[in-house]
Amino acid sequence: MSLKFMGFLVRDGRWWVVGVPALEVWSQGKTRIDACRMIKEAVEMSINRPIKVNVLPMPGNCFVLYAKDSRNDRYLLATMLKRQRGNSGLSLGQTAKRLKVASKTYSQYEQGRLLPSITKILEYISAMNNDDHVVLDVVSKQGPLRRSYRFLSPKSY
Repeated sequence: MSLKFMGFLVRDGRWWVVGVPALEVWSQGKTRIDACRMIKEAVEMSINRPIKVNVLPMPGNCFVLYAKDSRNDRYLLATMLKRQRGNSGLSLGQTAKRLKVASKTYSQYEQGRLLPSITKILEYISAMNNDDHVVLDVVSKQGPLRRSYRFLSPKSY
């Protein structure tokens, strides 16, 4: 599995505001390129692990952010889970109950010790009733893309 997070660039006067809503990380830069560099650095600094991310510009004012090493997907996902749960006002136990997993299991998801299945991620998004900007690419062991799940907010950034 390879996690990719959608990000957005918005021109605000002389500055470009840039963000990855699912991770709740925002920054700005004087140019689009500068803004992309800044969001890369902001995401890397906001995760409590030494991971590196890539920013891939897309058409329009959006980009895709992903871990350079897919083994670090768990830390990006853990950051998203923790921040989105915090916004919902739910306790760890309440969230675990909604997902029908043990509190200890959900705690391991949020700590990046355990990577939930795609089914659990889908259940999480449904249980939290929010609009996450996450793209999950499911890749077989042979390499080619098999299925892509896209969770994009209808909001315009």
